[in-house]
Amino acid sequence: PLRPKKRTPPPSPDVPTHPRGEKKTKKKKRQRVSNRHHFHFRKRRRTPSARRPPEKRPVDIRMPKTMKSFRTKTSKEAEEILTNGMATVTKIEKAIAEHFPFGAGELSKAEASFRSDLETNGLDAANALLSTSIPAARDLISLGIYHIQVMERFISLNVPQMEDGNNFGVTVQMTVAKFLQETRESWAKKLDAIPAYYSSRADAVEKLGLAKTSSSQSKTESKSDSSGGKDGDASVTETKVVKEEKVSNGSKMGVYRLGHLLALDVQLYGELQSALLMLLDGYATVIDNMEKNKEKITSPKGTGPSASMGMY
Repeated sequence: PLRPKKRTPPPSPDVPTHPRGEKKTKKKKRQRVSNRHHFHFRKRRRTPSARRPPEKRPVDIRMPKTMKSFRTKTSKEAEEILTNGMATVTKIEKAIAEHFPFGAGELSKAEASFRSDLETNGLDAANALLSTSIPAARDLISLGIYHIQVMERFISLNVPQMEDGNNFGVTVQMTVAKFLQETRESWAKKLDAIPAYYSSRADAVEKLGLAKTSSSQSKTESKSDSSGGKDGDASVTETKVVKEEKVSNGSKMGVYRLGHLLALDVQLYGELQSALLMLLDGYATVIDNMEKNKEKITSPKGTGPSASMGMY
């Protein structure tokens, strides 16, 4: 005989319908898709940088074309200075030997020579030796300052992007740049002595009390008209020129006044000689430092595949 099916009792309202106590939801039935062909357009895969938020995307640090040309020009100029560095050093040495015949410890000989020139050419005459040595020293010092400015610009344009690690090459760049700046500033101060010398020497010559000659000239014109004479109307113009010249004998020249004038000439001679010797040593040191550290200056992060990795 057939057994009747057992009927399950309805669930009690206190008992949850789901083991976890959640309300059981019905699953959505899948919709049937017809066999018609569908065209699907494949989406372009986004690059890792495009997935990042705008503020976290890497900044494009590629140098503009104008800066690239300027950087190339500076590199060529710096390379030319380094190539001709020894020729510039030789030029400075020749200038010292030509314009400064009295060496170290011979300033008394220079003073005796200057005194003889004053007695021959007059106390108000310019110093013959300094008239040629001043322009030579000024030109060489200004040339050295310009070369250092090119080197500083060359280093600045080779400083890499700031990042963590492998900054030893950047430290080398900063050390060399600081040395160049200090050297340039010390050379520039040497040029201040030249205008100060001219001002002091003009005052010293004026205080010598030398004889002075002054001249003046005045011109007067007078015109007279006459009428009814034998020859008719007449006009007469008369011009008078008066020249006056005054000569002052001056005062007795003191020994110390002349000594002061000679001391100014000797002082500038010694300062310019010392400035060129300092220029010679400093210029040779600058060229030597640039050549020794050229690799770190041009490629502070290195050139190999592990250039961005380091322990510093």
